[in-house]
Parts: sequence; structure tokens; C-alpha cells
Amino acid sequence: MKIVKKFTELFKNSNNQKKKKMKKWATIAMVLLIVSAGGFYYISSQDKGLPVEVGYVEKGQVLEYVEETAYAKSDNERVIYSDVSGVLKDVMVREGDSVQKGDILATVEGDDIELQIKSLTAQLSGADASASYSYVESARIARDEASRTLGNMDKLFQEGAVSNDDFLKAQTAYEVAQQTYGQALSQYNSAKAQSRTIGYEIDLLENNRDKLTITSNEDTQVTLLHVKEGEYITPGMPLFELGSLEELFLEADVLVSDVGDVKKGQTVLIENEDIGLAETRGLVERISPKAFSKISELGIEQKRVKVDMVSETLSDKIRLGYEVDVRIITREMNDVLRVPDNAVFEIGEKPHVFVVEEGKTVLRPVSVIFEGNDYFAIENGISEGDLVVLSPGNELEEGTKVMELENE
Repeated sequence: MKIVKKFTELFKNSNNQKKKKMKKWATIAMVLLIVSAGGFYYISSQDKGLPVEVGYVEKGQVLEYVEETAYAKSDNERVIYSDVSGVLKDVMVREGDSVQKGDILATVEGDDIELQIKSLTAQLSGADASASYSYVESARIARDEASRTLGNMDKLFQEGAVSNDDFLKAQTAYEVAQQTYGQALSQYNSAKAQSRTIGYEIDLLENNRDKLTITSNEDTQVTLLHVKEGEYITPGMPLFELGSLEELFLEADVLVSDVGDVKKGQTVLIENEDIGLAETRGLVERISPKAFSKISELGIEQKRVKVDMVSETLSDKIRLGYEVDVRIITREMNDVLRVPDNAVFEIGEKPHVFVVEEGKTVLRPVSVIFEGNDYFAIENGISEGDLVVLSPGNELEEGTKVMELENE
């Protein structure tokens, strides 16, 4: 049995060694295959040339522009805020409705105001009754009469015609009359002040009662509703946004470093692919004389200036609040020889390009007469129809064999 077991173990070991050798040779074959494929690809790519993006030298327009995002606004755009507290009872308009000056937009529940006005009116009647000057006049007359009596008693007392007790009684009567007059006058002034205060409160409530009816103060359109019927509103809460949709303009916040090149009347190119707005032309209409601070998306404070632009064809393509891309043309050259800006590089502070001729690069010095945002205008050094390398890398040099890739 031991001999059979030993033989079996030897047989298994022999099979395992064969399997390991087969795996080893398979791995070596795979590595050789990969190396061979890589070498073939390298030789093949070297044979075709270094892949580069290319573009053509052509005649066309070269633009220098300021690029910003602008928003559609209205000249008479404004927000109506609540002046009172209460429940919004009736909303008479919807978004998009046209309204005339004086039209009612909404009403606010004002029962509490009516009750307050009635209560204060009753208080005012009482205060007015207390503020009657007839009581003051009666007290004054009584005081003057007591004063004359005291004067007569003083003369008689000096002549010995009346007793000391009679004189003292007259003096006390005058003092009481004087005090009564002072109190009457004080009560009168207090009642008058109370009447004025109550009258002011009534005027304020009546003014607020007028504000319970919210109206439009011009011919315009309702562009946005911030509230709905039954909602409780408070002073300062926005209720409606109004503005004319037929008088739209675009407003952009331009950096102060760029706005110096922007002038009234300059051409503006307007577009927004998301809303299907193809390139549309407009004009710069207004440039604000004052800069303001604005925090960028990166959290950096920037100084900017508001620039307004108009276009006769925009009103039927965009709505209030739309966002569009604008390019304000600050300088342009037309029908000039141009190349994409990323084709030009400097050698010793002199501009050059790589031209592709017969599959190889040829270094050409060029004269740049105008640098636009996307293209450079070239005076000489290249010709229309020449093929130039875009964004050439450091590996390129004179005579490098290249493989042309389409410029997407």
C-alpha cells in the first residue's frame, strides 16, 4: 500500500510541474505579444508622424470684445410691497395680465382697522368735550372777580372798615379761584393734546385703510406674483412685480478693467443656445457713471459697472429675467488674413507659426497687426490656405513629421 501511495504522489507532482511550465510559457508568450503590438503601434505612429491639430489660414473678421453674461430687464420694472398687515382677500390679476393706471391688483381684509377708527372717533368726541374753553373762561372770570374783591377788602382793612377775618376770607377766596383757573387751563391743554393725538391716529388708520386696496400707478404688465389669496401679509413683503415686456433691454455687470474700452453705440453680439437664441445684434445704450462692488462666484470682491444694451429683435425671442451671453465689440478688422490665436507663439519675443508642408513642419516668422479674442490678424509670413499647427507642443521643431488631426 505504501508503494502505491508513493507512486500516486510522484504522478501528481509530475503533473503539477508540467502545468506550471505551461503557465509560464503562456505568460511569456503573452508579454511578447503585447511588446510586439506596442512596438508595431509605435513604429506605425512614427511612420505616420506626430499627431497635431491644424487649422487653415483664411481671410475674415478679427474681433476684440468684452464677454459677459447679461439679463433681460424692463425700463419700468418695479416691485410692489405691502404697506399693511392683514389677510390678502382678493387677487384681481394673473401673471402676464396688462393693467392700466388705477386698476385694482388686490385687496386686503381690513375689519380691524374699521373697528379701531370707530373706537378712536368715540374717544375723540370725549376729548373734544373736555377741551371746551368755556370752562376755562368761567374760571378766569371767577378769578378776576375774586381779585377785585380782594383789592377792595385790602383798602377797607387799611381804613379799619372791615375786620382781619373778613380780609383773610377774601384772600383765601382769591387763592382758590386762581388755583381753579390754573387747573382748568391745564385740563384744557391736556385735552387738546389728546385730541390731536387721537386725530393723528385716525388719519394714520384711514391712510392704511386706503392702502388695503392695492392699485397700479401706471400702464404696465404683471410679470410675477409673490403671494396668493388667503395669505397673511406684513409691511415690506413683496406682492407683485410689474414691467413692460415690450420695452426690454439687457443689463451686464462689466469689470472696471474692461469697461474703459466699452463705448455707447458699439455693436453687441447676443446669443443663448439653451433657449435657441441664435446670434443677434444689438447696441450699447447706457454705461453707468458709477462702479459698485460685487462678489464673484469664487468669493472675490470685484468692482463692476452696469452696461445696458438694446436690440430691436429681442422682444419676441426672450422674456423678462432671461440670461444671455453677450460680446461687446470694442475693436474689429474685416477681410484680413487671420489665424486662430492658439497657432501663434513667440521665439525671442517675435511671433511665429508652424506651417505644415508635405507632412512636415516649417517654422515661419509672422507679423501680427491685431490680436483679437479668437483670431490674430497677420500681415505677412503666411498665405491664405496655408495649414498651421494649433497649440504646438515643445516636441515640435523644424522638419518634424506630423499627422494632421481635425480641429473640433
